[in-house]
Amino acid sequence: MYYTEWLRARGALKWTAYVLGALLVTGVALYIFKVPIVVSSAAHTQETMTYGHLVSSAIVVGLVVATVLGAPFAKENDGHLEIALTKPIERTRLSVQIMLVDAGAIAGAFVLGYVVSAVLHLLFLPRPAAFEASDAMAIALSLAGTIAWYAMLNALTASMKRGFGVVLGMSWPVALGVSGGAHLPPGEPIRDAIRTLCGALDYLNPLHYIFSDSTAMSQLVTLLVLALVYATAAAIQWRRVEA
Repeated sequence: MYYTEWLRARGALKWTAYVLGALLVTGVALYIFKVPIVVSSAAHTQETMTYGHLVSSAIVVGLVVATVLGAPFAKENDGHLEIALTKPIERTRLSVQIMLVDAGAIAGAFVLGYVVSAVLHLLFLPRPAAFEASDAMAIALSLAGTIAWYAMLNALTASMKRGFGVVLGMSWPVALGVSGGAHLPPGEPIRDAIRTLCGALDYLNPLHYIFSDSTAMSQLVTLLVLALVYATAAAIQWRRVEA
């Protein structure tokens, strides 16, 4: 019943693997032929590498794939909703299956990004690698953030029949703009009003919790709750959409 979404997810994961594979091959070629790579002095002075430091690249890969796969219900609404509604399966169950398929692809892309980042890091910054308990939390937090981002996009677009591409395309600049506005220095009344509004909206933004200074456990719990709330909102909207 979710075969179409499985094809989309497989395609996104396949192209992610192609791009990361090309990046990896390029890195290996540069290493083999001893091409000099400029690396920050701070990276050279670190005595050990922790695997938690490698999640930044994986987050970017995961968020890109989550954005590409976002709005699966709006895509069903776009021009062939009548056919989609004839599928012999309860719509809430179908929506859950669709989101689980996409979540699996996002997790796979995240892992691919993490592995490629680790290999390139070890090639160009060889040093003893250590895995700490905090690294596992960093990985879990980052992965939960990408899933929550995907769920948020679903909630924003589940009722749409057209124009969902604009929502997906503007999601990054809007989210980053909200985060930036929330951190404006206090001062003028207008700036304070923008800061207050953006600060309130930023609590709904998964990116806020990925890069927050709060304790890792509270961030993880919040992201899991956001993912569940957004996914539920998307499923409810999809259930109510009529042809």
